[in-house]
Amino acid sequence: MTNPQVSVETLAKLFKLSTRRIQQLAKQGVIPRAGHGQYDLVEAIQGYIDYLQAKIPSHAYRTSDVQTEKARLTKLQADKVQLELEQLKKTLIPMNDVVSAMSALVQSTKQRLLGVAKRLTPELLHQTEYDTVETLLEQAIHQALALLSEDDFNDALNPNDAS
Repeated sequence: MTNPQVSVETLAKLFKLSTRRIQQLAKQGVIPRAGHGQYDLVEAIQGYIDYLQAKIPSHAYRTSDVQTEKARLTKLQADKVQLELEQLKKTLIPMNDVVSAMSALVQSTKQRLLGVAKRLTPELLHQTEYDTVETLLEQAIHQALALLSEDDFNDALNPNDAS
């Protein structure tokens, strides 16, 4: 069975090209001629498909690349959802919240420790024993540090939850 033959005008309409472009492709050997102004329809379509496929970069539409990228995207989306869930559950804390909380705790600790000297000075003026002065200072420092607790850190992280 022979393939149907078509004119240059018919091919131009099928391929949405000008008749001149069809003739150029025939001259380049992309579309084989069947005779004067006639083209084998099947061979012309196959030739033009081969020509177009050759123009596509080899990496453009590889199935494995597309599948790999889809899998990568799916994993990134799942990771994002997991992080959002952990943040909602309060098991993941944004870094700037932690930095702010730590800064608040350091400032609070600094104030408490600097207050030790002012609070103890009157009492220490009357002490004559080195051991007594040392004990009073240690107790005051431990007391100031004891105020730093996990609750202080949680309060610093969640200032709206503090009562």
